[in-house]
Amino acid sequence: MTAPRVALVSDWYLPRFGGIELHLRDLTVHLKAEGVDLEVLTPVPGPGEVEGVVVRRLCAAGRADGGYRFPPPPHANSARDLFFFLECFASPHRKSAHARLREQLRAGRYDLVHVHFGNAPLAYAATREAVRLGLPVLTTFHSMIGHVQIPLAAALGRMLGCARWPVRHSAVSSVVARSLRPLLGAAPVEILPNGIDADWWGAARAMRAGNDAGGAGAGGEGAIELLAVMRLHPRKRPQALLRAVAQARRELPQGQRLRLRIIGEGPLRAALERQAGRLGLGPDAEFLGRLGREEIRAALSRADLFLLPSRLESFGIAALEARCAGVPVLGMREAGLRDFLTEGADCLLADGDRAFAAALARYGREPDLRRRLAEGCRAAVPGLSWPEVTARHLLTYRQLLAK
Repeated sequence: MTAPRVALVSDWYLPRFGGIELHLRDLTVHLKAEGVDLEVLTPVPGPGEVEGVVVRRLCAAGRADGGYRFPPPPHANSARDLFFFLECFASPHRKSAHARLREQLRAGRYDLVHVHFGNAPLAYAATREAVRLGLPVLTTFHSMIGHVQIPLAAALGRMLGCARWPVRHSAVSSVVARSLRPLLGAAPVEILPNGIDADWWGAARAMRAGNDAGGAGAGGEGAIELLAVMRLHPRKRPQALLRAVAQARRELPQGQRLRLRIIGEGPLRAALERQAGRLGLGPDAEFLGRLGREEIRAALSRADLFLLPSRLESFGIAALEARCAGVPVLGMREAGLRDFLTEGADCLLADGDRAFAAALARYGREPDLRRRLAEGCRAAVPGLSWPEVTARHLLTYRQLLAK
């Protein structure tokens, strides 16, 4: 079979920064390396090529803001995102992103359309348009449908007839797949997980062996080094993280220190810095801002425990990076990371904020627990390296095209 020509459609793409954007950047690079002829279709303004992959920007060309009165912010922002999406569908003075999407799908001579969903509207429009054109369609859902979104998802599913779409559905984790039932009904949903450069992140294990930080993660003395990598956005729940660390500190023996570093940027940063001061975390809570992968890997090489307090965590790529780097994870049981972590072996899972703080305090009190979790992170995580994930995508593409 000759290499397929694929349109990869996403509401979000670089230079907008987040988990979906980074995953799609890596996925397109690896698919292209396997000979797939693909183009990215997105309403986000930016360059026409990213890492050698053609990006069709469904907005005004030659303008940094894409011609939008409300261009998408660099990080998630609920209010600005809403106005941006309204402009994607209704623009009285110029052609809308939705209209450009229809034109490109009709003119692009694509063999297959792969639509990535992140709880945003253009993906639904792309799926409907591709179905109308008779193109094979693969959907991948990256975001969980939360409790308050269930009635809206059910109504949207009935209105659009999503359960009857003649497409192949996938999700990045089992928890995302289960959350889609109000939208997709009984339609089957397979798992197409996110990928990772496991060997590159795994090099941090050797870096950890060479560090002389004196951390307590493997049962040693000194401060326990905690690390979180997240967008500073309400959905990621960084406020709950700070409260949990403060609570755990109060439950530890006198002289036992917890030192927290948070990597990431977002609209809550100033409020979080003030909150850390009110909670008395002082110099033991450090906000490092947005860092590159090399710097994140170096930070992981010095960390004892990785913290992920978000409940609506569809996959947890940052947690997977930490696990591959040899760092145990403390996260929420309802999050997608339980697909690749094993409780008690390489992670601790909590059922709520109080349990999260209690598990952190337990980690601080019990050297044997710290040693056991550190030893559990020495083995590799199977099935999630980029060669394996890319092969799963190619197999799905071939099966769709064979039909």
